[in-house]
Amino acid sequence: MIEGSVHHLDILADLAGAAETARSYGMACGFVCYEPRCVNEAIFKKYPQLRGSRTDHPGRSLQPRYALDIANPLVLEHYAEMLTRLMQTVPDLRYLVFWTGDSGSGLPFMDGLYFGPNGSWLARSKPLEQMAAEFSGTLAEAGRKINPRFEVLMEIGWEYKEEEWKKIIPALPEGVTVTHPLTGDAAGILCGTDPSSGAGAYLPFDRAHGKEPCGECVISSWWDLEPVFGIQFPWLVREKFASLETLGLKSFFTRGGIYSPPQCPYSVNHDVYAELIRVREIPDFHQFLFSRALGW
Repeated sequence: MIEGSVHHLDILADLAGAAETARSYGMACGFVCYEPRCVNEAIFKKYPQLRGSRTDHPGRSLQPRYALDIANPLVLEHYAEMLTRLMQTVPDLRYLVFWTGDSGSGLPFMDGLYFGPNGSWLARSKPLEQMAAEFSGTLAEAGRKINPRFEVLMEIGWEYKEEEWKKIIPALPEGVTVTHPLTGDAAGILCGTDPSSGAGAYLPFDRAHGKEPCGECVISSWWDLEPVFGIQFPWLVREKFASLETLGLKSFFTRGGIYSPPQCPYSVNHDVYAELIRVREIPDFHQFLFSRALGW
């Protein structure tokens, strides 16, 4: 318990430090997670009634892993308390993005769970869209008690069948919206620039149901190129940004973050992306790249 408490405090200290760094640049703070995510089996030995869906990846776990049951009101209270404690550390937290359906997470009885639709008896009694709305709404309500501008964003992409997301999106409560990958090709998201199979397929539906969506753009290595590190593709970054502009998105995320400067000190991708955010378009792209190369 002591080691766990120290580790917990270290994580909060890191979070507070990252938030302070963001503030120093005039940026709002956000938090990205995969939820509801699998937890230690010891929890279910003590509280078997809280066992939810099996969410482990068959190629990445030697044992079954289960998430907490978000159909259970006690679990929703637990998530509300966790977010409250998180925001006591970062009171100005602007948004929380949660992904599900991968990396040890998943909604009960969603078709995309790796072991097929599964969950508790309580989850079986509730529609998927109701559980998504109650879970995301619980987070939004808890967060807005501390920061009235706080938002929850639910990532919706390849993990969901069309009939699922078309029920989930209209059910999402106030304070909750959605975000989508720029392209729909999960195996080649780094190189994708055509939004028609990705975010473009969702946006009209989102807006028709009162949700202003966000998009997601990869400007560094995604898992397409692992374990190669630091590959540059400035022209592709430019095309990606143009696709985001075409969609009329008011906000978007840099999916996968950026290259780590100590390991990749010369990243033209980052320079291009920063300039596009500043001016929206670079008229003489060749000259821009040349000037950056001379600067290095």
